[in-house]
Amino acid sequence: MDTLTASFTIEVDGTPIAKVGPDAEDRAQATTGPDAAVFTLKDGRLRSGDWVLARPTREDRSFAPKPVRWYKASAEDDKLPVHPVSAHEDGDTYQIKFASMHNNCLTPCAVSLIGV
Repeated sequence: MDTLTASFTIEVDGTPIAKVGPDAEDRAQATTGPDAAVFTLKDGRLRSGDWVLARPTREDRSFAPKPVRWYKASAEDDKLPVHPVSAHEDGDTYQIKFASMHNNCLTPCAVSLIGV
């Protein structure tokens, strides 16, 4: 699915992805922390406030872990240099998956839906 109807948080190894810091540039590395970002997923774009969380379309071709970054959202979100994000139901929960360009590898993250 490329759209979820409820807002949610995302956890990596039990720790939520944190909101973007107030002094962040147009692009910032995602981090985990206690101040959890609240997301929406619509049309393959993972948004939290004025930011989009995604993997860049231009990545090195190694098998090393790839960064997930915040991108400042704009009216032209469809032109951001990022891969789409999808959600997959896994029992009573969902997994958010960030697709990569060169091998279509999917990186799952746990999702906690809010207000469902």
